Amino acid sequence: MDHQGEFRRAALELGIPDDEISRFSRHLRLSIGLFGGSGGSPVGQFGGLPRLPVGMKWPSAGDVPLPLLFSVDCAALPRVDGFDLPADGTLLFFVNQERGHEDSSGRYAQVVYVPDGAETAVAKSPDPVCVREQFDVCAELRAELPLWLQEGDEDEDWHEYWEDLDWEDMSPFQ
Repeated sequence: MDHQGEFRRAALELGIPDDEISRFSRHLRLSIGLFGGSGGSPVGQFGGLPRLPVGMKWPSAGDVPLPLLFSVDCAALPRVDGFDLPADGTLLFFVNQERGHEDSSGRYAQVVYVPDGAETAVAKSPDPVCVREQFDVCAELRAELPLWLQEGDEDEDWHEYWEDLDWEDMSPFQ
């Protein structure tokens, strides 16, 4: 579904001028939110064992196997213009969260793309720590305005939010 096109059509039907719609749309921050549990159609799973291409070794950082954090079916995700996500296939996210937060090199995180039609098999875990409880993951399209456009308390100053952030403590994941 073309969500941006749907938004534009609905706004035009309400009589909002096209140039105003374009100006407002440039400020929308679209994202695909993932959440566990019920409440939507599953698009993947948290935990469990991955289906890796036949012959592929379990992803690791040197001799440290990386746990499967989650996987998503790209064809099941909401489509958003400008998001460079594959149209189909599966993305597998492997992350060692304990070591990853201490190392900003990214070596404790890997994303594996498995194209549709690739011959796959359920991988055998190299270590029980790599297999977490499995449950469904669902997705939703989110649209947010930048902080400076959001309504808030008259006394709040959005500049203070940015000034209070401790950028030194932020990892690339945050």
